[in-house]
Amino acid sequence: MEALESSLERLHGPVVMQSAPQKARKRTRWTVVVDGVVPGTSSESVQSGTVSESSKSTDGPEPEQTRAQGLLSVATLRSCRTAVDEAVAGALVRENHASEVIVQHVLELKNASVLAERKAAQRALTYAITNRGDAGGVFRTLFAFWRAGEWDATATLALMRALPRFADAAGEHVRLYVSELLHLTMLGRLPELDPNRTSNFEDKSVERQARREHEAPTSYIDLDRAMNPDAPENTSLLRSLLRLVGVAPIIQAIRPWFESPEYLIRLCAAHVIAFLASSAGFATIQPLLEAMLSSRRYGSLPRETAALSLRLLATRWSGDLHPHLPSFVQFVLRLVSDPDPLVKLAGARAVAALATVVSAQDSASLEALRAPIWDGVRAYYDRTLVAFLSAAAALIRCMPLEERAFHAAALLAPTMRAMRTHCAVGVLEQLLVHGSIPEDTLASNVLGEFLEMCFLRPERSVCRAAARSAVRRRLARVAALMSERVGVSAVLTDDVVCCLDAADADPVIVLLLLETVRQVLRSGRGQLDLKPASERRLIQGLLQCLRRSAPTPYRHVSSILWMLGARVVPWSETLVHLLVARLQSAAAATRAEAARLVCRLVPMWVQLGDADALARLGIVLAECYNEVYPEALAAMLEALGAILDHLTAYLPPSEVPFAEILSRLVPVLRNPAEEVQAAAALVVMVLARHAGSSIPDSEWLRVAQELRRALGAQRRQVRYRAVDAYGAVARVLGQIDSLGQTLLAALRQTDRSMRVAASVALAIATLQSPDRMLAQLLDAYIGEQDKNVQTGILKSVGFYCAFSGDANRSWNALQVYAVTRLLESALIERYDTHRQLACEATGHFALALVGHGYEEAMLHLLNHVWPAYVAQVSSPEDTHLEHAVAFSVQALGIALGAGVLNAYLTQGLFHPAQAVRKLYWTVQRWQMEYFGGWSGVSSCLFGLKGPEWPAATL
Repeated sequence: MEALESSLERLHGPVVMQSAPQKARKRTRWTVVVDGVVPGTSSESVQSGTVSESSKSTDGPEPEQTRAQGLLSVATLRSCRTAVDEAVAGALVRENHASEVIVQHVLELKNASVLAERKAAQRALTYAITNRGDAGGVFRTLFAFWRAGEWDATATLALMRALPRFADAAGEHVRLYVSELLHLTMLGRLPELDPNRTSNFEDKSVERQARREHEAPTSYIDLDRAMNPDAPENTSLLRSLLRLVGVAPIIQAIRPWFESPEYLIRLCAAHVIAFLASSAGFATIQPLLEAMLSSRRYGSLPRETAALSLRLLATRWSGDLHPHLPSFVQFVLRLVSDPDPLVKLAGARAVAALATVVSAQDSASLEALRAPIWDGVRAYYDRTLVAFLSAAAALIRCMPLEERAFHAAALLAPTMRAMRTHCAVGVLEQLLVHGSIPEDTLASNVLGEFLEMCFLRPERSVCRAAARSAVRRRLARVAALMSERVGVSAVLTDDVVCCLDAADADPVIVLLLLETVRQVLRSGRGQLDLKPASERRLIQGLLQCLRRSAPTPYRHVSSILWMLGARVVPWSETLVHLLVARLQSAAAATRAEAARLVCRLVPMWVQLGDADALARLGIVLAECYNEVYPEALAAMLEALGAILDHLTAYLPPSEVPFAEILSRLVPVLRNPAEEVQAAAALVVMVLARHAGSSIPDSEWLRVAQELRRALGAQRRQVRYRAVDAYGAVARVLGQIDSLGQTLLAALRQTDRSMRVAASVALAIATLQSPDRMLAQLLDAYIGEQDKNVQTGILKSVGFYCAFSGDANRSWNALQVYAVTRLLESALIERYDTHRQLACEATGHFALALVGHGYEEAMLHLLNHVWPAYVAQVSSPEDTHLEHAVAFSVQALGIALGAGVLNAYLTQGLFHPAQAVRKLYWTVQRWQMEYFGGWSGVSSCLFGLKGPEWPAATL
């Protein structure tokens, strides 16, 4: 308490807080664009692409790279990564296609290794487009470097995210570059430079297309650089182009894609059309779809593109199709009646997508589609049959209940026939969900054949499709749906379960069987009607999976063992023996999988009360500190933490060597791998929770010192665990002066993530010892001139106020006025970040003190916050500060009541300036919502009193 009083005297005494001397502002890339000067070069060296006569060689023509180096400045050459970059940059500057400043920033966007540099280059290019009107130079430079190639994945993603901003900055001038932008984002490549040359898929002649079918196929899409059509970057760019130029230029740009021989290009065009229809309205795109469906001159490709567009549009729109459903049905009816097989295939898929999203009220509109779909089911085979079966199964969902069983039973035979060739598992799933198939029909016609083609004699199509996890889950889902009708024992027969024990079992089939068993047992909801022999064979099959040297699907095995529960007790000794053997395997991947399996099985052993298994595995895992592979070490530490956390329920703490485990854990905390740091932090929390008082404080201080590295980790989970571990150590130590100094030293680091995590850890430590830690924070804020330390202290004070409000911690007067004086000195700081953090901390501080009787301190802070709120009229561009000030004003309004806040609002509610009125009425509207309308707000203005006006509102 004396330390806090001395710190408070220092704040109120003759000590005058001197702000840090203002340094000369560093010239960043942003100032480069504003000033128009390239750093490291003179004004003579940056001309408009011309070369001085003295720089020309008299010995003959120079190489292209040498001439580029003579044109470009040192800063631009430093941004180039390869000789291709230098050649392209030199050509752009030499031919006056773009200024060197723009070329330099495009190179930084392409080649920078730090995210902050790419963002700075993006801001600079946006400024050049907006304020200098140089959209052509920016886009020409981007396209030139894109044609040159050599964009890595990170640079490509940064460019895709920057293009919507460049388009918004260019405004209507982006109309000239719509085609190039769509080619770049959708296809990953740009159109040919020669406008007179047409690409192969722009040919209008059917004969040329037929002749090209016999030539070597050529890919017109760059799969390595093309973005996903549904990616947020592409959606944002399309939204910007639609707002700026309208629908017509976009359709004109993608018009050659309709008859492209490559399916992916037609799919990209369908994505664009579906987006335009969902954004601009279906009526806008309806004439285009009508023209594409009526096209005969260019073959069947435009009609197939229209079918793809309708399918994607049905998936995208879902519930908004009701006004346009008749036109939609007519379109897909023309598609499924088209003579071309590919168009019919795409049309059937569009019908399936449409029937899936149509509501029950609109199901009568789809009756016209029944006859052509059922005709296609009877007439076709191969993948076309699968498409028509999928459409028919989707239409069954829209039928009345009394008709579903009849039509579903009629589709069972062709569906099971298609399962053997194309694994039509989606159709079978829809029939089981919506078809109302009787149990006897399911048991006699479907179940046996399904089990035979999946497990007993696996079909080639099923094995090929089950290699994908999504298909495996759907096959297991079908088996679970059957088990709900006919029982678990009818699906998990002895012959099926024995496949786990087979020596020559296909690994894909084993994975499929494990997924099937897991979903079938989950669907049984604990009501297992398996025979004892089947249970024994199932558990033996799971143990056999652990005996194999192949990778173990530990998630499936642990889930199945967990659902079997007490049935695993007779095999617990064998299971522990196998896990110990896998934990000591020579393969690091095997050790990691075994540790993950142990971590997932610990709750099962706890529920069964098997402490011996936990103890044996804990002894093995306690020797894992010599593990050299980070992934395996992290998994073992996670398993060790889980075992230690549950083992104390059966053993007294004196029998568990917590101190030895912690002493051997300290060197592990220095491991640079982040997953190891997160796992070690978890073990530290467990040890602090169960054996904090039995371990010396010096050992905990060593642990806290080593945890500093984890505070600056890149992954959020690691930082969160490190902060929680600091809180656990702080609760153990109690008097934590040295821990506070360690965390204050972490605030001087350059890494922002480490400073934020250290601020949170300081707040948690302050909760354990408020008087001593607040004194340290006030002394550090006064004595330190480092802005990072001061901002970190303000963040920790804000976190402390938020944590204390959630925990209902009591405040004494000395703490309240110490924090008030600290926030007051930060609210009048010239540094914007200090004011922003002080406003956020003030808001949490006010909410933590509601009803504690410190209204005069809150009113004092409101007098300092309100000028910052009114100052937004002149400088509204800082959104972070604006949100922080608004939050603090609302929090102070809650703490002080509507009456005090009205005294500030009446000054500007009817101000002649609209900007001023907007600020005041924003708070007034919030106040009306919070305090219950005009009655709760205006009672203080007119002095109304009575039982309906409580004193808390006045």
